[in-house]
Amino acid sequence: MTSDELFKPLSSEFQSDPYSMYRRLREVEPVHWFEPLESWIISQYDDCRRILTDYRGFAADADAPGIQSLDPPVSLPYRSLVRTGLRAAETIEFRSLMAKRARELLLGLSGKESFDVMREFIGPFALAVLCDLIGVPAPQFNEFDHDATALQRAMDGGLRPEVISPAVEARARISKVISVWFADHEPGLLGHVLNGANNIQVDMESVHDTVRFIIFSTYGTGTAALGNAVVALLQQPSRLRGLSAIPADQWHTACDELLRYDGPVQVTARRCAAQTTVGSQTIAVGDNLILLLGSANRDGRQFEEPDSLDLYRAPNPHFALGWGAHVCLGANLTLSMMETALRALLENVPDLILEDLPRRKGISTSRAFAAIPVRRGGMPPAPYDVPFATHPSKG
Repeated sequence: MTSDELFKPLSSEFQSDPYSMYRRLREVEPVHWFEPLESWIISQYDDCRRILTDYRGFAADADAPGIQSLDPPVSLPYRSLVRTGLRAAETIEFRSLMAKRARELLLGLSGKESFDVMREFIGPFALAVLCDLIGVPAPQFNEFDHDATALQRAMDGGLRPEVISPAVEARARISKVISVWFADHEPGLLGHVLNGANNIQVDMESVHDTVRFIIFSTYGTGTAALGNAVVALLQQPSRLRGLSAIPADQWHTACDELLRYDGPVQVTARRCAAQTTVGSQTIAVGDNLILLLGSANRDGRQFEEPDSLDLYRAPNPHFALGWGAHVCLGANLTLSMMETALRALLENVPDLILEDLPRRKGISTSRAFAAIPVRRGGMPPAPYDVPFATHPSKG
């Protein structure tokens, strides 16, 4: 098969359901040369894990934003700085603040029978959490989301050159906002990064890049993960009912599975640093590799019934938030945001149903919704298919 026949990331088929295309890749040619990007496409779990773990043999993408372009040991001071700053999000006080933000947004929607849960709840919630964390006032949502989406679309620039110019303009606008925040901010992650950067002698341009990466990885990943989770649950009412019955100490497991099932980040890139073999293919020094994380997360060699949403799946070593030296620093924050927002929706609008088909943003490198139209007044969801106490994945 030619590249266009086996892997078509800009097709409507891929945008609606990439997992069928991923399955064909895993079965037919798991290490596949994709000429349009002059890259090897890696689709099986074991191959992806090997590459993600071996940062000496497979270097980070030099064009990635912020600290994602850095490998150990150079990346370690930056990652340590951000990691310590993110600990504030793990406190009871911050979790309570997140819950308050969610309740306030849903209270503002109490008089509406129909609304767009993506633009009227998920997006504003993620932005509020981000700004509370870094210690700055929230910008105007529509403008911020427009620029965030432009930067997300830029990840498809290798296949769609027309998305580059809007992203450059969006980056310039966001840089101006960040400069204002640098000059006037409350105590929070931003102040922590600025103070810590002086201690490790990081230049200001690198600080700007790192803060920009934190902002858009937190907002972009958070909104995409939440949107995917909400749609997956609304399309499978039995799972929605199952989520409402899950004990408090199992919510992390459920959110982890929602991430695996339809993750926000679908791909990551590496460059071969030493000639090697992946599958049956020889990978030369300098060759680019695109790891299909979404495909690996549906690989039946690793996950039992991979196309099923199992809210009690454990263990669950998915790649939705990265792996190894480049694992997402905000993974715990993303999970906390998901739990907080989903709990708020179940408590305040338990009868929510889809009013129309959700609309994707149409980005091949990530799975994110532009709109999720919903309405109140749906029938109560059916019971969960398998009783929790006897669920197979729990033994």
